[in-house]
Amino acid sequence: MSMNETNPAPGPAALPPLRSRWWTVVLGLSLMANLLIGGIFLGHGVRGTDGFGRHDGRGPDGRGAIAQLMPRGFFAQLPDQRRRDLMMVLRQHRPDFVNLRQQTSDTALRLADLIAADPYDAAAVTALVQDYVRQNSALQDRGALALTDVLARLTPAERQLLAAELRKPRGPWRN
Repeated sequence: MSMNETNPAPGPAALPPLRSRWWTVVLGLSLMANLLIGGIFLGHGVRGTDGFGRHDGRGPDGRGAIAQLMPRGFFAQLPDQRRRDLMMVLRQHRPDFVNLRQQTSDTALRLADLIAADPYDAAAVTALVQDYVRQNSALQDRGALALTDVLARLTPAERQLLAAELRKPRGPWRN
């Protein structure tokens, strides 16, 4: 074999050698950054109620159905003072929400203790799960009360604005 047969002749098909290792590092970091950004966008677009689907934002999706009825876009369109007034109404309900959320968190911890216990007490677990459902129902009821309190204070123009906001499509990219 001659030298020409083992080493292909340089030409348009052959890549020129990089003159500096810095270019290799820069190109590698650029590729990693692009893959990271692409993964973030893909992950955000895929997430939904079950982590794989999409949710239209008009019902319960783990964040509470009541919160879905007061979109952020509505508050963003209000004048500053009016937004502060309505948010104050919601803040008046906050202590009850905090208390009810704490109760559900405590129930979850008690459930962890019950299911880890040996022997397993099915009756106690069932009673605790029913208590958890009652607590969540109380939380939903309190949310409904806060919502109706705010809705009663809206002007006709604000109600129209809220209605338009509720009709807009929802999804992982907007609320």
